Amino acid sequence: MKIYNVTDKKFHEYGRVVDGDFSGMLKILSDRECPDGVVYVPSDPELEKDAACKELEREIFGGMPIQAGYCNGHNQYLNCVEYHKSSEVNIAQKDTILLLGK
Repeated sequence: MKIYNVTDKKFHEYGRVVDGDFSGMLKILSDRECPDGVVYVPSDPELEKDAACKELEREIFGGMPIQAGYCNGHNQYLNCVEYHKSSEVNIAQKDTILLLGK
């Protein structure tokens, strides 16, 4: 497996880095549990009220309502694959590995 940085040209076909001030969302996330296992919360009302979330809703999703949630913990397994019909925005507080494919 090859690991690429999001700034690498090979990543461009899978996505792009979105500029913005996500400090409010990161502050909210810093108060959330980070267990030895994994906790997945698909919708967090506090994240969804944050100004950065509203900006993403306007600028990335054309004003359509979005969910903002989180997945925290120390996963050691690849036991879930997701498929989305729309874009997904990932805001990482720590180094993260995303497995992406077409």
